[in-house]
Amino acid sequence: MKKGRNLMVVAMVLLLTMGMVFAEGSAEAQASKPAVEYLTFGGSDIGGLWFTEAATLTTQWNADIPGIVWTVDTRGGGTANAFWLATGKVAAALNNTPGIRAAMEGEGYFEEHGKQDFSNARVFAALHRSYMTAVVKSDSSIKSFEDLRGKRIAVGQPGNSIQTVLPMICDVMGWDYEKDFKKEYIADYDAFDALRTGQIDAVVEWIGLGAGAFEEEFENGGIRLLAMKEDTISKLSAKYPFYVGGTIAQGAYKGQPETSVPFTQDFLTVQASMSDDVVYQMCKVLYDRLNDGTLISTHRAFNEAGFPSYIEKISLLELHDGAKKFYDEIGVVLD
Repeated sequence: MKKGRNLMVVAMVLLLTMGMVFAEGSAEAQASKPAVEYLTFGGSDIGGLWFTEAATLTTQWNADIPGIVWTVDTRGGGTANAFWLATGKVAAALNNTPGIRAAMEGEGYFEEHGKQDFSNARVFAALHRSYMTAVVKSDSSIKSFEDLRGKRIAVGQPGNSIQTVLPMICDVMGWDYEKDFKKEYIADYDAFDALRTGQIDAVVEWIGLGAGAFEEEFENGGIRLLAMKEDTISKLSAKYPFYVGGTIAQGAYKGQPETSVPFTQDFLTVQASMSDDVVYQMCKVLYDRLNDGTLISTHRAFNEAGFPSYIEKISLLELHDGAKKFYDEIGVVLD
């Protein structure tokens, strides 16, 4: 199943890229154009919201910014993207605060890699909120997030955000991340197959609302969300202030009640070496396509995207100079 989806995505990206690069005129016209720069954008596994957003954004940038062709790396997630951003393996990426902070401190996944240096990384825009999203079968005896200790859980493919978030939650709950779960490192669609066939007890992710695999599975029915107790959320926020207590609204997923969970806000990052002009154009395209409804029509998560004054605070990174120019133009003053 996973192989088939990967092949489909590769084909889609190739077709999009070929159309953008070759469908604009004669050989003489092509010869007069400047060289194209090919860049990699850190997204996430197929079925995740970050994959949808990354594919949508890069397709739009490819169409609207000449001389740049983006491709999406689908192997990662919040943890892997933080590592790749710090080490220069991607030109830009989707990131979140838990991943960046853990990399800076050399914690969790990064214990074996050491503290990461983000002096060459910059932020340029905010995206959606990501929520603790834990799912079990409707008839499961598991009633809340706190009941997951000792259970078999899917935590995404290696490098997924939850693999950074869950150790922090375990820290405040007195659990042992390595010993208190039987973890399966599989992508979302395969995880739901495993849940329905009884190979695992829960799918646990740190994602925004409306990730493809989750939307589809809730439409199919037979599963439900797990809430986290307010006391657990309070402990988490007290130690790690970038986690905020909130809810997944009633009906956000078909048939699900309002569900208390923590969340963070995700953001877009880029290498500091990226030219000011390119980053400025990336901001402008994002701004224009948000305002004309193009991006929001592709996914509801883009309703939460924008250029907030607190962008440096939530990302722990400096704003790129090209983005500063754009923020100035639209009248945003940084906190």
